[in-house]
Amino acid sequence: MRNTFSCFFVILFAYYSSYAQSSSDYFRKGKEQYDSSLYNIATDNFTQSITLNPRFDSAYYYRGYCYFKLKDTIQADIDWQTAISINPRCNIARFYHASVKYYNNDTLGSIWELDTVLYFDKNDKEALYARAYLKLELGYYESSVEDWNRYMLQNSGNDTAYFNRGYALDNLERYKEAIKDYKKSIEINPHNANAYCNLGNIMYDTKKYKTALLYFDKAILFDSKLKQAHYGRGLVKNSIKKDAESINDFNEAIKLDSLYTKAFVGRGVAKSHLGDYNAALIDYTKAIKINSGKENAVAYYNSGNMKVKLNDLVGALKDYYIAYKYGYMDAKNEIKRISK
Repeated sequence: MRNTFSCFFVILFAYYSSYAQSSSDYFRKGKEQYDSSLYNIATDNFTQSITLNPRFDSAYYYRGYCYFKLKDTIQADIDWQTAISINPRCNIARFYHASVKYYNNDTLGSIWELDTVLYFDKNDKEALYARAYLKLELGYYESSVEDWNRYMLQNSGNDTAYFNRGYALDNLERYKEAIKDYKKSIEINPHNANAYCNLGNIMYDTKKYKTALLYFDKAILFDSKLKQAHYGRGLVKNSIKKDAESINDFNEAIKLDSLYTKAFVGRGVAKSHLGDYNAALIDYTKAIKINSGKENAVAYYNSGNMKVKLNDLVGALKDYYIAYKYGYMDAKNEIKRISK
């Protein structure tokens, strides 16, 4: 009886050894095909591997990635979630699951998944970069800066990371630090038009118009289709009484983006400075037509100003009331003045 019992376990052990080896063989074939970008064939082999070993988390991850490359994101994410359920430390599957959440407009859910990746590996560079970027996108600037700091301890040569940290610092009004990061970004990548443009914006905001022009010129030199640089240069020229020239910049920005409300407002300001009130009013009206929300309160206010110039006080009052409702406080004084 003992010999029979022992024999049974020998056979059982041999069976399961063969079972595990076959799963590994299919996985190995699938991995070779995956490495050669043969995703359809690789998917079949990973499926065979999973059939023989349903707890093989790596097979689920790689099959998920194959589905992803074959543009089946839903099935890809199912596999990645299965890999995570089998092995919560399968960080690469969790990272891609976070990516799917982001593309499904669940940015907070994506950050939560990245938090978990970093819980298991606090130095995961890809997760740090992604989380820092998502926080930046949501306006969590302080927290974003902290993640960029951690990321750059490991990778100090990434110009985009310096630019992004600079952008976060810029929004925190920590301008000296932002300038330093933008300049470092340019040092690494001398053709970084966005960094030049943002330096131009800081110089404009701090009324250093000559320097701002130089930065906007550089931005346009390296990317002539960067609408923000044309717009920024237009603002500077408005401020130094080169309104006729500024109109050319606003025209170019509008040519690049026909729905660019800020450029219509900027061009309207230039035309009003030149005394062409009707043309200015047309631009403000276009801006309002594109975006009638509170973020465009200045367009209503400026439209009211033009209507005053054109003796349309009823129309001006209407625009001032909307501007005031949207938080543009200067409109209150104009309402009082007209209502006397």
